Amino acid sequence: MRKGYTADQAFQIVRLMNTYVFENSIPDNMLDAEILNESTLKKAQDQEEKRAKKKEVSLATFKNFLNEMGMSIQYNELMNIVEFVNVPIEFLDMTDTQNIMPIALQYAYRDYIGMKSITKQQVVNLIAMEADKNSYNPIRDYLQPVFPWLCGSWPS
Repeated sequence: MRKGYTADQAFQIVRLMNTYVFENSIPDNMLDAEILNESTLKKAQDQEEKRAKKKEVSLATFKNFLNEMGMSIQYNELMNIVEFVNVPIEFLDMTDTQNIMPIALQYAYRDYIGMKSITKQQVVNLIAMEADKNSYNPIRDYLQPVFPWLCGSWPS
């Protein structure tokens, strides 16, 4: 459900409040010239459009965000760590990737979806879910072509 009012509705409310609520109402010509003018209406409509374009916080939008950055996240079962693959140049100067990358991704993801209220914990959760979907074991992956029966497929 959408909260708030459209720009036109807000302008109408201001006019009604000016007429019926304010003890000393603002003269209509001043109200229209200084408060309810075209530039104010345009700003309000632009903000309304910006809010409508916001993306939701979800694993799907996080995956799209990573794809647009050319980056992927995977979980190394052997090392028990999250790996960040194809890290963009602007993130390469990090020395503590495991702790700092979630913060860097938090700020970049905030900009991507247009919401400043995304917490680090939300991003950490999204990273964990994405990594889990891309989980791998390097030894199993190395041995599987040579010894498929070791990795669950017994020879016939």
